Amino acid sequence: VIRDGIQISVTDDDIVVGDILSVNSHNLASIPADCLLLGPQSNLRMDESTLTGESKQISKKPGDVILSGTTAVQGNGRMVVIAVGTYSVAGKIKARVYESEDHEDDLGSDDENSPLFVKLDLIAKQIGIVGTVAAILAFLASCLIGLIYHKEPA
Repeated sequence: VIRDGIQISVTDDDIVVGDILSVNSHNLASIPADCLLLGPQSNLRMDESTLTGESKQISKKPGDVILSGTTAVQGNGRMVVIAVGTYSVAGKIKARVYESEDHEDDLGSDDENSPLFVKLDLIAKQIGIVGTVAAILAFLASCLIGLIYHKEPA
């Protein structure tokens, strides 16, 4: 990382917006933050399959945005950090995944349910009511039939 004109080594967690990253494909550098490629005019190729699922390598030129979570597979370059953490593309994806896992078992209120779940809930309640009424009527009919036709002599 080049910070304030001085090259220093930092962990991914210590990278901040405005830092300049130097990446080299010899290290199979994984990009830890969203960046804007500054140069040089070398043939920098990125593997963006972790984000897009596309196996083709993408050529980048100065001015292109390089997304966090991608990997440099050919060439080298310098880039300025424009987003880190949950503000980066990979960070937003992780936040959404963990957010949905936290609330996976929660049904929440009706405004959180999809229209399909609302309709299914209504149908289940209606079936329950109709089934209960039918069961009560069948029980009463069985009792009446039993009393009328099967009288035991005393």
